[in-house]
Amino acid sequence: MNDSCFICSKHQGTITTAGKMIYEDDYVYIGHIDKGGNPAYLGYVMIDLKRHAETLADMNLEEAKAFGVAMARISKALRESEGAEHIYARSGHGVPHLHMHITPRYPGTPKEYWGPREVLDWENAPYGTGETLDRVCERLRAHMEMDDETINRWVGSSYPYIDQPDLSSIHHITVGRYGGNSLSGANKNEDGCLVWAGEKEDWEFAVILDAHYSAESAELVVEELVTQKESLLETIKLPAPACFIELESRLASLFRSSEFRSKCQMIKGETACLIAFRKENYVWWLSIGDCVLYLFHPELSDFKQYQLNQRNFYEWIGKVNTFEQPLPCYSTGVRELRKGKTVLLLATDGMIECPNSGFEDAKKVHEVFADAANVEDGVLRLLQSVEAHHGRDSATLISWTIHSTKEGSEPSDGRVPHELRKE
Repeated sequence: MNDSCFICSKHQGTITTAGKMIYEDDYVYIGHIDKGGNPAYLGYVMIDLKRHAETLADMNLEEAKAFGVAMARISKALRESEGAEHIYARSGHGVPHLHMHITPRYPGTPKEYWGPREVLDWENAPYGTGETLDRVCERLRAHMEMDDETINRWVGSSYPYIDQPDLSSIHHITVGRYGGNSLSGANKNEDGCLVWAGEKEDWEFAVILDAHYSAESAELVVEELVTQKESLLETIKLPAPACFIELESRLASLFRSSEFRSKCQMIKGETACLIAFRKENYVWWLSIGDCVLYLFHPELSDFKQYQLNQRNFYEWIGKVNTFEQPLPCYSTGVRELRKGKTVLLLATDGMIECPNSGFEDAKKVHEVFADAANVEDGVLRLLQSVEAHHGRDSATLISWTIHSTKEGSEPSDGRVPHELRKE
C-alpha cells in the first residue's frame, strides 16, 4: 500500500466514497463509479488492482490472471444482466495506481456517441442515482457471485428495449426482448426473466414474467428466486425424478409462505409467471397466468401439438395473489421429450397477441421456427414480426434446443398415428 495513493487509501478505509462495491477478492476490487451523489452512467464500473502497482506491466502472474478474469466476468455481467451491446475498457492514468474503466454501450446509442467516453455524452444515456443505481449494482453483484452456473436476470424497468428488438444468450439458451413500438403507445416494459443453466448443457431453469400496473411484482419474483438460488440449485442437481418433485414442493412453499405473501401486499400490481425446468429427457413447468410454454418436435407437430400449458387470464402473483386464495390456482406438469431435436420456447403475450401476426395460433409460431436456421434465428424472426406489426405490448422470449438420445414412449401397436391405424 502507498499512503499517498488515493486508491490505496480507499481500500485501506482511510477515505470513504459513495461508490458501490460489486465484487472483491484477494487481488481486485470492482465498484460502480462514484459521482458524489450526482447521477452516474448506469453500469460504468472501475476495476482496481488491490496491491499498489502503477501499470499492467507491474502485475505478477496471479494478479494478471485475476485482473483479466475480473474484466471478462464484469463485462459478461453487463451484457447479460443489463443488456449492454458492447463493452469498452480503458486504463486509467489520473491516479498512478492500476485501474481499468469499464463502460457499457446500450442498444439504441447513436453511432456518433460510440466510444468509451462518448457514450457518456449522449443526451438519452441511462443515468441514475439512489435506488436505481442500487438495483443495477445488486444485479451485477449477484451475477458476479455465480460460479459453475450462469445467470441471466432482467426486468423491463431496468432497460425497456422500446423500439429495440434484442437478442442475448447464456450458453445454449437465447433470450429475446422487445419493449414494444413507441408509435403505438409503448412507454414502459413490465416483463422479466431469469435463466439458470448448467455449463454442460445438462439442465435449464427458465422463468418468464409478464407484470401489469408496474414491474414491481416481476422484480419481487426474480429477487426471491435469486435469494433462494442456493437451495434451488441443490434441488436441480438431484437426479430425476426427485429433482422435479422437490423443485415443485420448494417453489410452492416459497410462494405460499407468509413472508412472501406479505411482500406481495407491499407492491403495486401483479404478474403472470411461467417456470420451466428441463433435465434428462423430461421438462417440468409451473404456470400462473397467461404466458405460454411451447414444445416443437416433428412427431408432436404431426398431431398438431405445439404448446404444453393452457393460458389462464385470472391468475397472478402480486398485490392480487392466487396464493392468497383458500385453494391457490395454478397448473403444473411434466412431459417426456421425444428422441431427436426438440425446441422449447417460453413467451409473454406481447408476441402471442401481437395484432395481425397470427401468433395466437401456436401452429404459426411453430412455422416460424420450422423455417428458421436455428433457435437464435427463430427468436429474432418472431421479434421482427412483432416489430413489423407495430406491437405495443412487450414481448419476451426464452428458447433453446434439446437433443435427446432416448426413445420416447410408444403405443403397443407402433408409431402409426391413431387416425391411420387399422382397428
